[in-house]
Amino acid sequence: GGIQNYGICTLVSCTLRGNAANSSGGGIFNGNSGTCNVLSSTLDDNRSRSGIGGGIGNSGNCIVRNSTLSGNIAGNGRGGGVANTGTCNLSASTIVGNFAVNAGGLFNSGTFNLTSSIVAGNTAPAGANIAGFAPGNNNLIGGDPKLAPLANYGGSVETMHPLIDSPAIDAGTTTDPGGTDARGFPRFVDGNANGNVACDIGAVESGP
Repeated sequence: GGIQNYGICTLVSCTLRGNAANSSGGGIFNGNSGTCNVLSSTLDDNRSRSGIGGGIGNSGNCIVRNSTLSGNIAGNGRGGGVANTGTCNLSASTIVGNFAVNAGGLFNSGTFNLTSSIVAGNTAPAGANIAGFAPGNNNLIGGDPKLAPLANYGGSVETMHPLIDSPAIDAGTTTDPGGTDARGFPRFVDGNANGNVACDIGAVESGP
């Protein structure tokens, strides 16, 4: 679709939009010998017509961090946002509003680690948000994440900013994801109900 990788590919602050593949990986297909790092990037409106992974189809090694996947479709397949048959580590990311026949958000039949991420509001006849693995730590799975629509809220990529009553706010920890969010804005700007400083779950840290 957008990118087919069998080597080493790193994307930082990139947007992949409106790509299509006849088989797998509408936005990115990472083959079994490939290493793909998707950092602070946005994939939206990509389509896999008959395979897996509307946004990302991975059978190699893939890291997704501080990234947003929304509006991606695996038309007759699995994993509207991400489909993994290899090894995938996904953290501090937002997977919302994707569609697939099976697992609108994430599908896994390999090794998957999911932390500090939002996987909600995805649709599928079978397995709306996640299929094939148990969620990891500090994630917001299902329900209404209460995010603003995909738009420019600062930084170089479009994101989905938490609304004032989003359950993602201050629901993380002080150590993960840390650093900056998808826009390059600092984390840990708020305190949680216990009075401790904590970051938000997902690709974007709320704040001024």
